[in-house]
Order: sequence, then structure tokens, then C-alpha cells
Amino acid sequence: MAGHDRFQNALAALVARAVPRHGAALAAYGPHAEEHTAELTRLFAHKLGYAPATLTAYQAAYALTTYDLFGLDDSDGHFWWCVEQLCRNAVFSRQLRHAP
Repeated sequence: MAGHDRFQNALAALVARAVPRHGAALAAYGPHAEEHTAELTRLFAHKLGYAPATLTAYQAAYALTTYDLFGLDDSDGHFWWCVEQLCRNAVFSRQLRHAP
């Protein structure tokens, strides 16, 4: 349970820091989404002690499991955010490039 509390505390601190800089939605779908995602990934990696590659793997897994959960079409931006996550991820983008 201590690890979970550590995660929650670190997440709360990061959100408190990120929201004023990136807006309430953390600009996940905006024109600077890739830079914001990279910055937040670095912050999480540093605060939580994870390798950035581990967190990008989690982001890709989240994208794979949630790409169709937020709307009936792609107008909410989440589907395209998921596509971008997978295209930027080294493991998944390599698979996409070598698909038959």
C-alpha cells in the first residue's frame, strides 16, 4: 500500500504543477501534445523512479485498451491521441512499419 500512496502523492504533485502550465486538460489533444506528453513523461519518470521507456509502454497499453471508449466517432480527439501514442512508441511503431 505504501507504493500506491507514493504514486498518488506524486501524481497529485505533478498535476498541481502541470495544470497551470498546460491547462486543465493538460493539452493532450492540442498542437503541442507531443511536447507536453514528453515533458509529463519525464516528470513522472523522475518523481516515481521509473524508466521513461516503462512509462511509454504503459501509455501504449492505455492507448490500445481505450482507443474506442470515449466517443462514437473520432471527434473527441482520444482516438487520434491513441494513434499518435502508438506511432511514437518504439516497439509499436516498429511493428506498424513491418506489418504485412
